[in-house]
Amino acid sequence: KLVITNSQEAKFALELPNHGVDAVSKRKSVLIDDFIGVVSTRIGNISPTLKLRLRALDVNTHVKTNERTRAVVPFLRAAQQVPKHLKENFKFHMLNGNLKAAQILAETTSGSNAAKAFKNIDELFNLTFTELKEAGYKNLNKIDNYFPRKVKDLEGLQQALGKETKNIIQGAINKRKALLKVDKLPQEQIEKIINNVLRGFQRGTSAKKISSTEKRTIPKIPRQLLQFYEDPIESLDYYIRNTINNIEKRKFFGQNAVHSGKEGVNINESIGSLINKDNKLLANLDNYDINSLQELLKSRFVNGEIPMGKLFQTIRSAVYFTKLINPIAATTQFGDVTIAARAYSFRNIIGGMFNKTRKVTNSDGTEEGLMQALGLDQVLASEFVNEKVMSKWLHRGFSVSLFRAADKFGKNVYLNSALKTGQSFSNSLKGQKKLASKYKEAFGETFDILIDDLQNKRMTEEVKLYLWSELADVQPISLSEMTKKYLDNPNGRLLYTLKTFAIKQIDILRREAIGEWKKGNKLRASKNAITWATFLTAGGVSTSYLKDAMSGREPEVS
Repeated sequence: KLVITNSQEAKFALELPNHGVDAVSKRKSVLIDDFIGVVSTRIGNISPTLKLRLRALDVNTHVKTNERTRAVVPFLRAAQQVPKHLKENFKFHMLNGNLKAAQILAETTSGSNAAKAFKNIDELFNLTFTELKEAGYKNLNKIDNYFPRKVKDLEGLQQALGKETKNIIQGAINKRKALLKVDKLPQEQIEKIINNVLRGFQRGTSAKKISSTEKRTIPKIPRQLLQFYEDPIESLDYYIRNTINNIEKRKFFGQNAVHSGKEGVNINESIGSLINKDNKLLANLDNYDINSLQELLKSRFVNGEIPMGKLFQTIRSAVYFTKLINPIAATTQFGDVTIAARAYSFRNIIGGMFNKTRKVTNSDGTEEGLMQALGLDQVLASEFVNEKVMSKWLHRGFSVSLFRAADKFGKNVYLNSALKTGQSFSNSLKGQKKLASKYKEAFGETFDILIDDLQNKRMTEEVKLYLWSELADVQPISLSEMTKKYLDNPNGRLLYTLKTFAIKQIDILRREAIGEWKKGNKLRASKNAITWATFLTAGGVSTSYLKDAMSGREPEVS
């Protein structure tokens, strides 16, 4: 029967989609997004500019880490050549800042090269100190003969310390927790506090002064505690990655960064400051988007950087070793070529496949491979991040089985194709419009610089960011390309083992088909859905046939 509503009922019915059905639907969508929605895509849906800033952090972190690691290779070689019977003495001198004595030991095996090696790490520490200052860490104190320390066995170290020292450490930990307004500190910060207490801080030391850059008053780690510390090679590697990560995070938040101590950023408060103060970046956002953005950034910068537990790392490494360490599994990476074929012209794909040198010229005139220029020459995916349990034998297995070589081939094809396509587009108005439709809003005032750099074939920061973004759209090469649930649950990442590439493929379809449909571009959405499905299927079928041929199996035909 026809029901005649009064004015109040009619008003309620009209508002229901906004507060009832749509709200429920939206919540279900968010739940799905948390499990399979890539964080960078979700941030980009809210703010394309912030998405690009996040990717700038990722690419800068990789590029600088790669550069600094290469710079200290002579030191790493010198440290590796120290005879076994002298290694403990070498470690003792290095971790206690007696670098001259350590250099003399190294010279017994590596000769005059040791002097250059030690000069390189001294230059590294000076450069890093300057960059920390420029990034906003104004109150740092420079330490002479500094060398970083990294705890290997936190529990064992705590057990070995005396009662008085334990009390001092616990007091410093409590002050740090109060400063950050948290119930629990990450292991990294607890290690830092222990290190600095052992360096001689007084009981009344403020939590703000617990920093690896404070001046030491007791310069030595006792020999009986050396076993609980990483060797100098591991300590230096950690220092490089950690300091660059701190610098780039500080740059990401800019003037909105809130410091916690002398070389740390209070991420939660910095996110809040960014959301509340950067009106130019986040103008016209409703409360729902602001809350979503805050949660996504927290997942990326806080939870995402917490490592898996050692047991879970071991289980995941075992899965990788049994599933991926063989040449047949490596052929899966050749499916990247079909993804590149969908995104770029076949002419550029062929050029990317058979470009033997793959060299690019940097702004300073130096030449290097494109993968190396982006800091990707040792990166498979963020899922395979260099966590301690798997860092040596598993990565060696990736190399021996040709899995890494196949992955590099696929990435090189994609990056070279992206570069050639970008350079081609930059030379015509039609092509510039295509680039603008994807990157104009995100790059903002620097978009014209990107076009000019592509036209003149310069490898600048803008071009590197463009290339990184192109690859990140299709591969999970950083934490920003993972899902919220992956980031929020360190041990739960075990459930995502060998699934992150598949989730990225789902992200492509959701972004370019469903996303375009919601924007009203139904024809483009339909075309994207058909072409992506076709090329992804073609890639899967072709690699399956190749695997069957290598295994001596008859291909399955359905």
